[in-house]
Parts: sequence; C-alpha cells; structure tokens
Amino acid sequence: MVGAGFDHDGGFFAGAAFFYTLDCGDCDEDCNANSIPDLNEFDSDGDGIIDECDGCPLDPAKLSPGLCGCGIAESNDSDGDGLPDACDACLDSDLAKLIAVEECPTGVPNQLLNDGCTMNDVLTECSVGAHSHGESTACVARHTNEWRRGGLLSGKDVGRIARCAGSSNERRPSKRVIEGRTPGRQ
Repeated sequence: MVGAGFDHDGGFFAGAAFFYTLDCGDCDEDCNANSIPDLNEFDSDGDGIIDECDGCPLDPAKLSPGLCGCGIAESNDSDGDGLPDACDACLDSDLAKLIAVEECPTGVPNQLLNDGCTMNDVLTECSVGAHSHGESTACVARHTNEWRRGGLLSGKDVGRIARCAGSSNERRPSKRVIEGRTPGRQ
C-alpha cells in the first residue's frame, strides 16, 4: 500500500486513516457485522472506533453527534435548560413553569423549544422588539399559531395567550427588561 507503514506503537497507518494490528483488546470485534475485524477497517479520527460505527468519524472527541453535532464541544449549560451553550440560542432562558405575557399569567405551560429558547423567551422578544402594540400582538399570534400547528399548543392555549397579549399595555417594557435582563436569541 503506497504511503503506508507502522507507527511506533505498532499501529498500521495509511494516509490519515489508522489501522491497529497489534495490542488489540478484542481482535475479533466486528461492530458493523461485515465479517471483517474492526482492526482491519478505517478509523479516520483515530479514536478507536471504525468509521462505519462512529457517529462522528472525523471528530476524535465524540462518538455520536450529541445535541450540537460533530465537531462542537458540549460542555457548559449556563441557563440549566439541558442544552449546551454551543447550540443554545438563548443562553439565559426564562424557565418559568407558565407563560406570562407582559406579566399577565396565561396558565399555559412554558415549553423549551429545540433551539434552546423557551416560549416565554420568544414571546418576550415579541414585546421588546416591537415598535407598537399591534406589532407585538401580531408577533405573539404568529408564534402561538405556529406552535399550535406543530402540536405544542392547543387552540385553547393560543386563546389564553392572545387574551394576555391583547390586554397588555401598549409598549410597556417588561419587568425583565427594567431589571436589566433583556432576553432573546443570542
């Protein structure tokens, strides 16, 4: 094989791929059940798991994509929402149990969304980023209807949230903004 040889640990290498031929723990291991022992197959990242069985074949630090994907470290979770900061769009999520619009309690459970923001984060962003009460209310309606279509909210939930959004004072800053904590996507 051109460009192949043995390294100082007894491993056989070819280009950037690693083959281990000596000192294997289980020389008959065949994780992909193709009748070829793993020690004779490619391990591009050198992590000891062959490419076909490695969820991140080019990332030696990960064997599966995890929450953030291959090549992205998943260490800190600043807001405690269960999503690492590296793939969390809201690093300071509002983890209140219930949704409140402009301090108006809706009785609707606040849910964590796939991007790491909660429904409260998104709805607060509607009021903070709006130039008028109508713009804020339209933003709330757009998101709540999207969540209803996605099965996250019922029609009754959407109605409860809409009542609070409609009754909020025009352009009244939220308590969270007054306290110096402006939520929203990072």
